[in-house]
Amino acid sequence: MKYNINLIIVDPKDKDTKELNYEVGFYHEPNDYGNGYRVWLNNKDTGYEEGFDLRYSTEFDENHPELWITDYVYHNWTGENGSYDIQKITIERI
Repeated sequence: MKYNINLIIVDPKDKDTKELNYEVGFYHEPNDYGNGYRVWLNNKDTGYEEGFDLRYSTEFDENHPELWITDYVYHNWTGENGSYDIQKITIERI
């Protein structure tokens, strides 16, 4: 399962906006431990890549991976000590 993500974040202090584009791939190995899922995120603008092991995640729902993406985006860019607000997020399955 692969997704394109377009994200617009806003600095709440000066209202400066940034647009970020990611490609996200969920990979499943049914013979692996746990649920067998891993995810890989690639920032298409900077080339920065990041991977996560979801095999033992109790929050990951293989029928709705876009919910994991939304949760990741909000926790990564906002959160308790976050420095940005999310203006818009678009998730498109490819």
